Amino acid sequence: MTLKITVVDPIECSIEKKDKDVLLHCLSFKSEYWRKGRYKKERFEYDKNIFSRKTPTHVFFYTGHLTRVQEFLNREDIPFEIEGEDWYINPARTPSLPRISFREDQNLLISNALDKQRGVIKSPTGSGKTLLQLGILSAFDEPALILAHTKDIVIQTVEEAKKFGFKNVQMIFGESKFEGKFSKGLVVATMQSFNKIDPKIYCDRFAIVIVDEGHHVSSFDGTYAQILGNLLAPMRLAFTATLPVK
Repeated sequence: MTLKITVVDPIECSIEKKDKDVLLHCLSFKSEYWRKGRYKKERFEYDKNIFSRKTPTHVFFYTGHLTRVQEFLNREDIPFEIEGEDWYINPARTPSLPRISFREDQNLLISNALDKQRGVIKSPTGSGKTLLQLGILSAFDEPALILAHTKDIVIQTVEEAKKFGFKNVQMIFGESKFEGKFSKGLVVATMQSFNKIDPKIYCDRFAIVIVDEGHHVSSFDGTYAQILGNLLAPMRLAFTATLPVK
């Protein structure tokens, strides 16, 4: 029997409901909750699965977990096949920024990002995170979104983008509110302000999304999860100096 996986879109993959138990171990983790005991709060563990949703015939998991699923199935010698579109975006040019010569380590990270187009870039503090982000985006002519958790990061990123010649740069945060229309180029926003926008407006607007300080994407029901769960951008990258351990 061959397990069939359908890549529905850049957000989700699906399998038939009858095959759910095959992936249950792979797509589960130990979670915990606390409740009041006789003398103090007591901790309880349980297995929490990370299927994104279910229908009467299929269950869905995030496309970002596809590599994890493939590795699991290969390890368990379970035959499978994957069908669906390939959303790889061909770079329009070699990455470059005016007056900047990327170091060898920076070139390697940028090259990997252009090749993989999905994943977390772990880069230590001081490695030129904003330069890396803009270097990656310089290779494309696609509409892009950078999400951050503070307005200071948004302002700094926009200033750098303009300094390096990026056109049509728009920032969205607190006092710089969304006015109902996105720039055709680069949008930089706090995730709090962006989450207030109707997903119908942004769901298919961007080809590339970059999350600054990606370790803040730390739950399946938080603000980032709500945005990324509605955003069809095929190229999805996060930057962090410290990967979460959970």
